[in-house]
Amino acid sequence: VAMSGKLTGVYDALDHGNYKGCLKLCATLLKKEPNNALCKALNAFALERCGRRDEALRGCEDAHACAQSVGVDDTVLSTCGAVYRRCRSFGALCQMYEAALAKDPDSEDFATCLFFALLRQEDFARAQQVATKLFSKHKKQKFLHWVVVAMLLQSRASGDPKVLGLASMMLTKAPINFEGLGQGEQVQFNRSRISLVLLHLDTLRMQGKVPEALELLEKCKEVIKLPTDVVEMKTRLLVQAGKHTEAVAEAKARTLKSPSDWGVAKDYIRLAFECPVPEAALRRKAPTPSGEVDVVDHAARLRLAGEALPSIPTLDDVEKNATEDE
Repeated sequence: VAMSGKLTGVYDALDHGNYKGCLKLCATLLKKEPNNALCKALNAFALERCGRRDEALRGCEDAHACAQSVGVDDTVLSTCGAVYRRCRSFGALCQMYEAALAKDPDSEDFATCLFFALLRQEDFARAQQVATKLFSKHKKQKFLHWVVVAMLLQSRASGDPKVLGLASMMLTKAPINFEGLGQGEQVQFNRSRISLVLLHLDTLRMQGKVPEALELLEKCKEVIKLPTDVVEMKTRLLVQAGKHTEAVAEAKARTLKSPSDWGVAKDYIRLAFECPVPEAALRRKAPTPSGEVDVVDHAARLRLAGEALPSIPTLDDVEKNATEDE
């Protein structure tokens, strides 16, 4: 209580964005208590906010060293962690939580912080090990999900197909519950269930098992609450399967459902140009006196067919102006 009272002014200065004033208060307090780890951590936080990142990182190292001499202080760790993240010093962040976890091996919070720090450092193999230990110790389903996430990130980074096989095997311990699906009833929102469906879909997609992924998506579309998300995922899977025509049809339907969404429109435009078009639907370049041959004019796709752009005041007029070329 006495310590928190001494730091009240420091916290008030931080809350009001008065970082230079905070530095002055910390300097005054550190003259009286040079080993005050929390004050050093707050001083480092203020230094970072003032743009003095090198000094802030040195201050965090000093604060962590002081805190370790007396035990693990959650507040010091979280304050230093904020500085390390803002400075993108993820190696130091990992080392700090590894040291904390070594002193308190049963701490779920420290292991969780270490897992996310390792993900930021892109050390996915070690993140998988930490998540595996969390699942073994605490038996929570979300930690099994984290194991699979780390495996998928490993595979994406290294291209190793063996990791995907392990991820698929781990997911057998977390099967999807299809109860209540396909019966026309309202499915209650469940974030964990959605995450599990997405993990299964991503694993199948990365393994190249697109038909299985499409089948699973069709079964679980009621779990994913936004219909536009279902259409987007289906479109990506169809593109991966090389079914561009079907993908364009899905993207077109999505665009008509959300005509004000520019991101959706861009996806549709991109897919439309990637979609193969029959040569019969394109104009041809006529032979010229200079000897130009009679060939398909692919550039005609970008030119207007008439004198001016067609008038399309409503979505109903879209189909009226449709051509053979999507």
